[in-house]
Amino acid sequence: MARASLLLLLLAALPYALAASVRHVHHGEDNTCKQRGWSQVPARAEDTAVVEAAWMAAQRAKTRLLKDSTCKLSKSSYAIDVHRACFKGTTRPTKAGSSYLLQLSAVVHYTCGTKRTPKALHLQATVEVSISGSKYANGYELKSLAQLK
Repeated sequence: MARASLLLLLLAALPYALAASVRHVHHGEDNTCKQRGWSQVPARAEDTAVVEAAWMAAQRAKTRLLKDSTCKLSKSSYAIDVHRACFKGTTRPTKAGSSYLLQLSAVVHYTCGTKRTPKALHLQATVEVSISGSKYANGYELKSLAQLK
């Protein structure tokens, strides 16, 4: 019973720990989302879907795009800068069992090699967010990941 309580406590704290590494920095209203028929996600630090999706995309980008086992997410103030977050449709669903697509444009900061050389990777990711009914237990599936020039 104590282990289950500890696990639930750790899961509840996870978005806050990740939020310390993810910064949503969109600069005002952007027509890019609207032109695609998507809606822009307002920049809010407590948006757990954006934080967790960005973190997952950054981890996958390390193995798929950098292909350098010495690279780690930067330990500087923010490792991931989300420049744009869009969702498909006009309102994000909140009902348990529903899902929606979230598209992120971000810069991920890594350090690589023994000298910890800084690198920045510009990426775009599309993630399917499945609503579980619990604020901290949504499901995330990476649908696409691309490096931007």
